[in-house]
This record gives sequence, C-alpha cells and structure tokens, in this order.
Amino acid sequence: AVALKGKQQVLTLDLAKAAMVHLRTTVPVVTQFVVDGQAPQTQAHLFGANINLLVPAGLSRLVLRAVGADSLSGVASLLTTSITQLGEGVGPEVLLAPGSARLYAFDLAQARAIGIGVRAQSDVVRSVLFDQFGAVLSEGVVQMPTLAPGRYYLAIDLPLSSAPVRAQPILLGLNAPDTRPPRDILRRYLEAVDGDPLLYVPVPPTPAVNDAEPEEMSD
Repeated sequence: AVALKGKQQVLTLDLAKAAMVHLRTTVPVVTQFVVDGQAPQTQAHLFGANINLLVPAGLSRLVLRAVGADSLSGVASLLTTSITQLGEGVGPEVLLAPGSARLYAFDLAQARAIGIGVRAQSDVVRSVLFDQFGAVLSEGVVQMPTLAPGRYYLAIDLPLSSAPVRAQPILLGLNAPDTRPPRDILRRYLEAVDGDPLLYVPVPPTPAVNDAEPEEMSD
C-alpha cells in the first residue's frame, strides 16, 4: 500500500512484461494513466478508485490527484496479476469477483479475422481487446475483428455492482482463416452448457454444374 498525501502523487511503473494492475483507494481521487505514444486515460472516482489497467511492458505513470480543494489522504493499493496465454477454443474458467478483471494474451502469425467471445453466467461481463501497446481496439460480448500479425491482449471484467460470475474467454479462427466459424457458431459457444457439442466442421463449397452458378443449399 502507498500512503497518499499532498495534491498529487505520481506512481512510476516499470514492468518487464505486460500485466494487469488493480488500483484501489480509500478516498476520492482523479486518476490519469500515461503511456508514451498514447492518449492519457483520465477518470474521476468520487467514491474511491477501483480500476483495472492493462499496463504494457516498459515505463508508464499513474497519476493520482485530489478531488477539488481537498488533499490526498488514506492509502492506495496496487496489485498485479499475470497474463494467461490463450489458444484456439474455450479458455479456462475463472471466478470474477465484483470489480475484478482477468487479462489474457494471444498471438497471430498471419493477418486474419477471428472470433472473440465470453461465455458467462451473466451478460454484464465485458471483454476488451488491446494491441501490444495497450491501446483499445474493440470491446463487446462478441467481437469479430480483422487483425494484423502480432501480439494482442484480451481483458474480461465485471462491474463492481454485480454478483460474482464464472466466465470463460473464447477465441476462434487462430489456426486457419478458412475454418473460422461464422457469428452464429460463435454464439453457440457462448450459450452452450456442459455436455453440449461444440465442434464446428466447415462445409465445402458446392461444385458448379454445367458452368452454372452453384445453388445455395438449404437445411
């Protein structure tokens, strides 16, 4: 814990690798998270801070300012959690406490579209996709971004006002772009329960007959 005093305090973070940093304060504060090359993230927390930040490797700064004419007091606690590497399919199940978050990473060798989702007991769980520098690319329960080669981070979090929830991140299409399930198949992953079949088998295209356009097959 860090004792807070004065009108402003600057916490310098120097991480060897990216991590999720959880900040909690006992008093109202204004936070500003600063990473070189990115726009600062500024938030006011009138009932005390309870935030989760993706902090990339290298130097960054977390500025804490007093609200109004008051001075800082109380303490700030900083906790760091490591990153879980994700592969194709359904990731490990985690129990999210109110106001908590988990951070994951995945790598792409080639540019492609992928499916991102979260299977959870509640639809209030949010997922956020970041690039390797910590910039937000997209967010939502279901995402279908087209990404360039590189490393990416995926955070899932739960609002402070919610009850604890079990959740699992889902990534589809990492291995081969031509087998990426469409949005309705990704939705099945999100809504499936234990024991439900989750295998997706791509349907080969219907061959043309007599140089005519192939007909669309109906179920």
